Amino acid sequence: MKTSIRTTAIMLFAASLLSVCTNSMAQTGNMQREDGKTSLVQAVYGMGTNFSLLSGMGFSFKEHFSHSQFSYMLTGYVWKDHAGATYDFGLEVQYDIYIKDLTRFYVLAGASQFYNGTRENQFDPASGQWNLMQETNHLDGPTRLGAGIGFETALNDAIGFYATLALTSFQPSGDLQMMPSTGLMVYFK
Repeated sequence: MKTSIRTTAIMLFAASLLSVCTNSMAQTGNMQREDGKTSLVQAVYGMGTNFSLLSGMGFSFKEHFSHSQFSYMLTGYVWKDHAGATYDFGLEVQYDIYIKDLTRFYVLAGASQFYNGTRENQFDPASGQWNLMQETNHLDGPTRLGAGIGFETALNDAIGFYATLALTSFQPSGDLQMMPSTGLMVYFK
């Protein structure tokens, strides 16, 4: 019974995603020129994946505003099991420098918070029991801030692939590194 419900849910999700994709345009499509710059006529939304140490890793939501060069992306991920928890959430703001039918270049600024913790169990020989110790974050720089450049290209009418390169500050450790990132978005209106 559980397998049947799971299979039905997956099929329903796939059919919904397919119907959205067939009626949508990539972020670089459906544009017009105004004031010497190319901009999107309608707001474009996207859902996909982001793999960035600056703005987060996991599932993403993106909105590109109509008649504007600005867009933002929210990213998040959560995993918890008996050994501990891992999560992150982030925000990236983008400003288009160049946008055409199939490509766009942009500058970006982002911030995120990462957590990777494990539960430490300690054996007490006097009582013969395991005592659960407090879970702590093992990352030296869990807060990330930075800025960089990005490139996005339309793979078809609804799917976009992007790559970025950002100077990222890991806080509170103070490390400063140039970090690449990538992701895929399925766009809809």
